[in-house]
Amino acid sequence: MAQADMILENMSLEEKAAQMFVITPEALTGMGVVTQAGETTRKALEKYPVGGLIYMEQNIESASQLTGMTASIQSFSIDLTGLPLFLCVDEEGGAVRRISGRIAGVPEIPDMWSVGQTGNPDSAWSVGSELGSYLKGLGINVDFAPVADVVADPAFSAIGDRSFGADPLLAGMMAAACARGIQDQGVLATLKHFPGHGAVNEDSHASAVVSDKTLEELESEDLIPFIAGIDAGVSLVMAGHITFSNITDSDIPASLSHFFLTDLLRKKMGYEGLIITDALNMGAVTSLYSPDEAAVMAVSAGADLVLMPQDFHQALQGIIDAVNSGTITEERLNESVRRIIDAKLTLVKGGAKR
Repeated sequence: MAQADMILENMSLEEKAAQMFVITPEALTGMGVVTQAGETTRKALEKYPVGGLIYMEQNIESASQLTGMTASIQSFSIDLTGLPLFLCVDEEGGAVRRISGRIAGVPEIPDMWSVGQTGNPDSAWSVGSELGSYLKGLGINVDFAPVADVVADPAFSAIGDRSFGADPLLAGMMAAACARGIQDQGVLATLKHFPGHGAVNEDSHASAVVSDKTLEELESEDLIPFIAGIDAGVSLVMAGHITFSNITDSDIPASLSHFFLTDLLRKKMGYEGLIITDALNMGAVTSLYSPDEAAVMAVSAGADLVLMPQDFHQALQGIIDAVNSGTITEERLNESVRRIIDAKLTLVKGGAKR
């Protein structure tokens, strides 16, 4: 029996469900701002062995503080579950960064539009390698980057200069190179925001975002960078909260859509890595669904990891209840948890799978 299957066989339903969540350290511990991992964190992790944590600016004070915190919580996780945590940040460069230029010894990373303008994938690889290098040194093993969205004009897109460019082939070449650079340093990279957020100006943090694109338009434009990144071996794909009413004839965002996550990304595009939702505490989701409804929809749709639900405890219980009632099969849960375990074992061996 494979090591992942042996670990999975010994996990309870509650442990499996918890592994599918990536939450803030505050949501785990119930504390205010968390900047260290001590006994409170250990007890919380023992009760709720989540798959990962995401750190924000408030959790990061200095290189030594962050390194100490990540080392401590990984020690707790290995001791309690035999597996490391996914320790994640949004570290894209440019305006979206938690670490670059904010703590001593970490350089400023330019926005990706500027990198894309070089037209040189070696530049994108170098940026990714630099990102991966300092993140790895600080104990971070998952970067929610690079952005794979195609943006025609940064001034008229919510994504703006986070994109590598307007040309799908260029954006794909650069995003794939950046992802390889990150993963060459042993950090898992994440393509976002599937299936493409670049053509809309509305921000899913605040409210529902609707695109009138057809599937043919997505396939000829927005999906091209994701295909390039998948071919390059990217470890995670983050699904965005964009509704495509001309494709699915519904108001369900892509992040919670079986068509987008399973039929398109898994089956048609052949993606075998981890699928993570964008943060479920965003207005595009909370305006439509309760925390438990959103989490159950995400897992039913094919997501492996649920990011930052509005209420972690309610969302976790929703998954457990859905399995107990048969709404979600335990086989479906096992598929995702096996992928999670496989990715974590890859990290234990010292690198990101390519």
